[in-house]
Amino acid sequence: MAAKSRFFMDPVHGFIVLSDELMLQLVDTAEFQRLRRIRQLGASFGTYHGAEHTRFGHSLGALHLLERALASLAQQGVRLAPDEARLLRAAVLLHDVGHGPFSHALEGLITPGLSHERWGAAIITWPGSQVHQVLAAWDPQLPHQVASLLLGQDAALPPWARALLSSQLDVDRMDYLLRDAHFTGSRYGLFDLDQLIRLLQVQDGELVIGPDGREAVEEYVLGRFFMYRRVYLHRTTRGHELLLHQAWRRARELAAAGRGEPSRLAFWLAWEPGREPDAEAIRAYLNLDDSDLWYALKGWRADPDPILADLAGRFLDRRLLKPLFREPVPHLPAGFLEAASERVRQSGWDPAHYLVVDRVQSIAYDPYGPQPGRAPITVAGPEGPVELSQLSTLVAAAAELARPAFQVYVPAEVRPELQALMRDLGEAEGQRG
Repeated sequence: MAAKSRFFMDPVHGFIVLSDELMLQLVDTAEFQRLRRIRQLGASFGTYHGAEHTRFGHSLGALHLLERALASLAQQGVRLAPDEARLLRAAVLLHDVGHGPFSHALEGLITPGLSHERWGAAIITWPGSQVHQVLAAWDPQLPHQVASLLLGQDAALPPWARALLSSQLDVDRMDYLLRDAHFTGSRYGLFDLDQLIRLLQVQDGELVIGPDGREAVEEYVLGRFFMYRRVYLHRTTRGHELLLHQAWRRARELAAAGRGEPSRLAFWLAWEPGREPDAEAIRAYLNLDDSDLWYALKGWRADPDPILADLAGRFLDRRLLKPLFREPVPHLPAGFLEAASERVRQSGWDPAHYLVVDRVQSIAYDPYGPQPGRAPITVAGPEGPVELSQLSTLVAAAAELARPAFQVYVPAEVRPELQALMRDLGEAEGQRG
């Protein structure tokens, strides 16, 4: 019996139609519905007030783009076997099921060393999850196959199909660029989606862009470049996220000293690095979402500890630490951090919590893959696929700009003094050079 179609009105793609019974069952699981309570862009709402969208909508959008890509390739005679298509669809739909509160803003901080892919794989392979039960009912091997795909491990799929899930030209990136641009109100991430999907081809078993598609894929890469610079790494957004980091770290310090207030987050504040996701942890993780952090922050604002109370209040009221530089700098002068720490301390702030160095790197395109999820973009040619930066000086230049840089955040009261210190040390360093 054919599945009854379900329609989702999506602000980016219009109607998303799901007819596949397995996908419909996965959408209805508690683990997937939890993604409605996980913001896609962390604390970006503090910079772009429209950035309230969730991982739920993004995951549906990624599946929708996968269906469009598969349909386009099928018109060229490139098709997956039914079991391969089922595996790929499930992996794309569930690729973000392991995200925690505020998505990337707290990833690796609540549970150090564990990425959202690791959590996703643990959730999918845990027999107690509804996602696992739905997948296993279709095929007992399916949960482990999906988890392996999410972890970038070997899977029974051709390389071009794996690239649609995880590469520098995957449906995840295509959807989040357009979706994040829409909800932030920016125009930086826009590109010609219809043209890009139409130009997808398979050559020598690899996913490539057709020979006439260089301009379309350049637009896509440059969209990523500007979204990183203007949205994902926006100095105000990073300042908001770093306040969240500092509040969490202070709460952990207090909990480790036995001075923390009772909290629903006590399990996570006591999390030991190196612990693997067991059944107890997975149950607790699936009960964790953005609302828990909001609740904790409101409680921390009234905490007896003045540092935690101040950091939490700053996050809630958007009284941010201020960046020293308009744009990140390639390096900090020798001796700057030591001198800055002393100035911050003399002004009455603990530099461990109020002098924050942010190391940022904008990676719009990396031609040097092929690490999992970083396979480079290639363009079809008469003698085989050619890596994109070999054909495009624009993309090559964007790749070269992806170098680490530094930003420093401090209370507004001490920023002018530290900016002057930075200038003095920088001039002295230049004279010595």
